[in-house]
Parts: sequence; structure tokens; C-alpha cells
Amino acid sequence: MRDEPPHLGGITHLAEHLIFRAMGDINVAHDGVTYGKTLEFSASGTPDEVADFLHQVVAVLSNPTFSDEDLRLERMVIEAENPHRFGPGAGLLTYRYGIEGIGKAHAGAPTLASISATEVGDWIAEWLVASNARLTFNGPLPPDLNVTLNDGPAPTHNDEKRLVLGNTLIPSDKSGVALSLLVDEPIATFLRDVLETELETELRGRRGLFYAATSEITGAVEPGIDQVDLVLDPLEHNVLETIERAVETIRRAAREGFSAHALTYARSVVIAGLSVPSAWSEYVDRLAITELVGGELETPDVFREQARNVEVDQLTAALRTSIGTLIVAFEDNDLPEGFSAKLGLTMDEFLPYEVVDAPRRGSGRRWRGRRFAVRDWARVDNTHLYQHRFGETTALPLDQIVVAGKFHEGALHLLDRRGRDLIIEPADWHNGATLVEEVLRHIPAEAHRDFSWHNSGAHGAE
Repeated sequence: MRDEPPHLGGITHLAEHLIFRAMGDINVAHDGVTYGKTLEFSASGTPDEVADFLHQVVAVLSNPTFSDEDLRLERMVIEAENPHRFGPGAGLLTYRYGIEGIGKAHAGAPTLASISATEVGDWIAEWLVASNARLTFNGPLPPDLNVTLNDGPAPTHNDEKRLVLGNTLIPSDKSGVALSLLVDEPIATFLRDVLETELETELRGRRGLFYAATSEITGAVEPGIDQVDLVLDPLEHNVLETIERAVETIRRAAREGFSAHALTYARSVVIAGLSVPSAWSEYVDRLAITELVGGELETPDVFREQARNVEVDQLTAALRTSIGTLIVAFEDNDLPEGFSAKLGLTMDEFLPYEVVDAPRRGSGRRWRGRRFAVRDWARVDNTHLYQHRFGETTALPLDQIVVAGKFHEGALHLLDRRGRDLIIEPADWHNGATLVEEVLRHIPAEAHRDFSWHNSGAHGAE
């Protein structure tokens, strides 16, 4: 996903589905998964069964041909798989990195249904080539294996650029509270487990604020650095207290160190996970992936030994290094005045525009009430879209727009580099249809997408 341009968000996942459809009947246990940095096809069976599967995969890749009906059906399947992916929905990776890199993995795919069969074929030809692939086996090699992918230069990956450095509070359209840190790769797994334990001990055990903390690690978001995310699930009336206590708990651990209980539990979780036979099979796969995307990977035995020897001082030092990268996302609701300042966090409203002094007015409409009269207007210059409502003018920089999707009734959905969105409803403005066309003229043609398949609802995309 990290390498997809924003206007083709979701194309790798769509390609994965279409490849399986084109393979026809598959007689062996199999799977395909699109991750932030890899696309993986796998099968489990006898050597001959696995060979047949791989031969089917490369046969499709050598001549990817998909009909419009194939695309229509697989879009329906993907929507059924996860309906929320069809709309914009920024997550923790998006907040930190935007949607021109790994942040796209948490950003939804609102352009997915506008992607054509030709674009999918071109994507496969560019990325699914021999120089960009690895093949691993956890059993005997098939004797008659002959898998030859198309040749081509290994594509260049996007470099990740932090758009948010840290110590930031961001409202989210997702429920609950989530916390994110950047952590040195060798200790990220241990730090995740001790933080999860400390949060559950304090916020669940002592305060009853939520049921469970779930965690995720995104490996090598930058060279040698992982992103560690912790997601909490409080009820709506507990959100503000959960934010406050979670930040307090993490900062206290950075100051005073982790509890013996948290360390003991983290050790046991890692050691137990690495003691099952499948740990070595998974290691073989991860080793090939690590070689492909970069980084280092310890063997299960070495990692298990590290778990036995890791100490509180190491974990505390790692947290102190990472604490400045803290991002806290929360269910969007009204915050008390001074709440973010009280926590020592910068509030990021995650809006694509700024409130400005209007440089000059545009044409618009006057609205009158019994005791008021206001004039709304909107206009476009060479750099910005200005919108003036109820005495306030906002400025949207048009060079930041990477997707412009037009709904069937003429509304325009704009998405910027950070994954923030804005919808222009023509009915809201004087000469609104002309305004939409003016905006589109200032946005590169490749970013123009057909959103007629969306239901824009009253004032937003579903």
C-alpha cells in the first residue's frame, strides 16, 4: 500500500482479488494478503499441490486480463470484506505519515471503485516482477517447479516523511482512544507488551475505564524504527478520562520505570509465542520479507533469549527515547477548554483548511433573519479555495489536494496529502457547479476520479 499513489489507493488489494478470480478453481488451502509493504500469496499442501498453485499464480501474472464484470464483482467482495475501507478513514499511520506512503495502510480506499482494468494491469506489470519478489518454502521443494515471473527493474519505494512529529492530540472518526509511538525496532515488541500491561492494570484494573487494550506493530516504518499502536475501547462518557489517565500512565512509566509485573508478563508473552513449532516456519517467511523490504530479523531462539534478559532499565530508556513521538487519537467529541494544554499536547484539529482574513470577497448570497444578515461566498484563485460562512473565511491550499472525486449529483470530494477531506456541495453556493469546475481546473487530471458509485448522503460520503 505504501507505494500506491493516492488516486489509486487500494489497487494492490484489488489486484490480489482479481488474480485469484482469474486463477479459477483452486484445489489447495491458500490465501492472499495485502499489507502496508508487501503483497503475499501462500498455499499449504503437498509439494505437487503447492507447485500447481504457484504455476496458476504466475500464469495470471504473465498475462493479467480482467473484464469490467470481474472488477465489479471483486469490488463488491472487497466492500463486503470491510465496508469502511470504501470511504476515507484516517488512522494512526495516516496521522503521522499522510497518504503518500505507509500512512495509506490506515487511510481507507475511497478511489477504489474508480480504478480501471487497465490501471490494474499496469500496476501488476510494474510491481509484480521477478526483481521485486521472493519465494519461500516451509517443506520439501516441489520437484517440477517452474515459476518464472516477468522481468523488470525493482521499483523504487516511497520514503516515509513524518508529517506529525509527536506530542499531538487528534480527533478521529473512529470510536475509543488510540496511542501511537515510534520505537527502536529491536525493543519494540517488548515495549508494546509492557505498555499494554501497564495500561490495562491502571485503566481497567484500578479504574474500570475500558475492557481491553489491543496492540499493533508496523515494522520498519523508517529504517530501524517501528510504530507501536495501542487501542483502548472506553464507553463514550469515559473517553476524556481515558485519554488523561493513559497519557499519565505512559509518562509515569517513562519517569519511574515499569512494574515488575509488566516485565514478567511481557517476557512470558514473547517466550510463549516463540516456543511453538510454527515459530520457525513463520521466521522463514519473515526472513525473506525482511530481505525484500529491508531491516534485520533475529531467529526465534535469539529473540527468546533477549526476552529472558530484557530489564526494566532498557525498557524505560526506550520509552524515554520514544515519548516525544506520542500521538493520541480520540473519538471526536467536544473537549473542555484547555484540555490539550493541560496534558501538554498540541491539538491538531485534522482539518484541511485554515481560518484566514479574507483577502477579497467573492460572489455569493445574502441570508437574512429577523435580527441578522450574513453573506456567504466562495471563490478560487491560483492557489486556494476560499469559503466564507457566518463571518469566517477558510482557505484550502489546492496544491495539497491529491484526490478530487465527483459524485453523481455534482458534489466534489477533495482529499489532501494528510488524508483530510472536504466536500463541496454545489447547492450551498452561488454558481456552485461553476465553482466545482474551477476547483477541478487547479488539480492535476490524474487526481480526478469518478465517485458516482458513492452515496454522498446529505453532506458526506458513506
